[in-house]
Amino acid sequence: MTDQELRPLLQEGEGYRLDFKEALSDLAEDIAAFANASGGRIILGVAADRSIKGLPNMDEAKS
Repeated sequence: MTDQELRPLLQEGEGYRLDFKEALSDLAEDIAAFANASGGRIILGVAADRSIKGLPNMDEAKS
């Protein structure tokens, strides 16, 4: 995702179809919730306060 794609999502904030995850914990729960609803986006490496944190171990995220 490019910076131009991310900035509007950060401004929009979390909601029914958008969730920010600072870490990989509880990711499965959020995926299931979106799958049971009408879908959505989960942005990894962003805190609930909309600050970009990144992920320390991308190998873990990929697997």
